[in-house]
Amino acid sequence: MHYNFFLSDPHFTHTNILGFKDKDGLLLRGSRFSSIEEHDNFIIDSINKRVRIQDKIYIMGDVVIHKKALPILERINTKKRILLLGN
Repeated sequence: MHYNFFLSDPHFTHTNILGFKDKDGLLLRGSRFSSIEEHDNFIIDSINKRVRIQDKIYIMGDVVIHKKALPILERINTKKRILLLGN
């Protein structure tokens, strides 16, 4: 048996995402990450705590800042990754 997981807007390798703020001026991703690598590792580690090799993960929109960064997805446990384009 497999499970389907859904994730949106991880913004892997998108350095500027760490500075994005909401309407109140608060950092959207919080101040918990000192680098984009720490951010990316946190997301991937969180996914890998749940997703198994037989599971599917659907990643919707804003996956990476540039397609050359797509190999980062190989670090996710499952081989069944479905990417849906974002803006």
